[in-house]
Amino acid sequence: MFVFGVCVESSRRFDRHCLPAIAAHGGADATLMSSPDLPVAKTYNDVLDACLDLDGAEAVVLLRDDVEITDPHFRTRVLAAFERDPALAVIGVSGPDAALRWWQTTGPAPRAVRAHEPGNDGTLVDYVDGACMVLRPDLVARFRFDDAAFTGPGGFEVDFCHRVREAGMHVSVEPIGVTRHADPDDVDAAYRQAAAVWQGRRARSVSLGTLEHHVARIEGTHHRPERYGSLPPPGPSAVPEDEAVSRHRRLLDAVPPTAGDILQLGCGNGAFGRLLTVERGARVTGIDHDGGHLTEARRHLHEVVAADLNRLGDLDCERGRFDAIVAVDILDRLVDPEATLAALLPHLAPDGVVVAGVPNVKHWSVVLPLLLQDRFEYRDAGLLHRGSIHLFTMVEALTMFRRLGLSRVEMCGAEQVPMHDPSHLDALVACLSSYGTDAEEARTMLESFEYAVRARRA
Repeated sequence: MFVFGVCVESSRRFDRHCLPAIAAHGGADATLMSSPDLPVAKTYNDVLDACLDLDGAEAVVLLRDDVEITDPHFRTRVLAAFERDPALAVIGVSGPDAALRWWQTTGPAPRAVRAHEPGNDGTLVDYVDGACMVLRPDLVARFRFDDAAFTGPGGFEVDFCHRVREAGMHVSVEPIGVTRHADPDDVDAAYRQAAAVWQGRRARSVSLGTLEHHVARIEGTHHRPERYGSLPPPGPSAVPEDEAVSRHRRLLDAVPPTAGDILQLGCGNGAFGRLLTVERGARVTGIDHDGGHLTEARRHLHEVVAADLNRLGDLDCERGRFDAIVAVDILDRLVDPEATLAALLPHLAPDGVVVAGVPNVKHWSVVLPLLLQDRFEYRDAGLLHRGSIHLFTMVEALTMFRRLGLSRVEMCGAEQVPMHDPSHLDALVACLSSYGTDAEEARTMLESFEYAVRARRA
């Protein structure tokens, strides 16, 4: 039994082209399912769901309403292809009467035919046209189309075939006669739209695995984005102390060992300041927006001041008192970080130092989705934190410190987050090199997640 699932957008096209061909070449025991649900991927998923309750299916044929099967040996060719290759899971069509060849065009549609190995009749390819797909029935219990990401008329089949091949199965184009009665311009438009979606999925597949892992490790101490918003305060941080030590080691090392009196801008719950007191024996004064997190900070720090960091006035302490001002996970969360630092600098000793962690918006996890996917998405953690207001690169950070009169600036470390496969950056690095940028410098800046900066007065 062949199961035919048809997405019917036009009953006229369905009655004229698709239905008669199924009646003629689908077999006496053919089962027909149709639906007007859109996107097309949604209809196809409805068919696959319904097939779970069917017994005896030999193949599941997914069609658009303008597709006409013209091959009288359609069933025989499909069954022969499945028998010839036990790993074959998805069949597309390509015959003398087939008009489903968008993948072979030179237009905007993606080029996908790539023969991995020759078949007796068919050719193994990367993916096939979703207007006519024949699936081996055991795929019904294993795969579904991504109808959430692919809401247009195309592109879903590319994703589906990609996942099928990742699972070790084959996709093939077979010489089966099929004609599609669609306007070629409509087909091109569909795949121009799908190309944007697919490109975006590629960007996510390149970045998310690495990014999620490192965000959990690097940004794990950030449980307080609401300090700069209107959400209620959370409970105390549950991140183990050794995690905080590991993450901020480069910033701790940047603080001079002789700094005995330290002001921490954006002290949060006092976790970083506590490291300074325990490891350095320093007296740490924390300053931060008012909130429940300061209760915990007061247990760890010598003194805590509640203040609006975006409207700092004179602090109630002597000028020139502090040996160091430390800013961790805070400069990008301020409306005007330069103005906030300027308000604090009178309280820095003449030979004092400013140590800051500066997130790098040029990191590949931001640049690639922006270039490939047209996305600049703020998240609960990471470089584009929902609390981020001011974005930095290394050059922007250095320029800001010099404007503040801190002209002795050095980059004393960087948190590097490279890709699992560094070759994914090769094309972008080559592009930057073509504009005169040093290749190694470009790669370093693309892989730097956060810079550690140490700055002093001239």
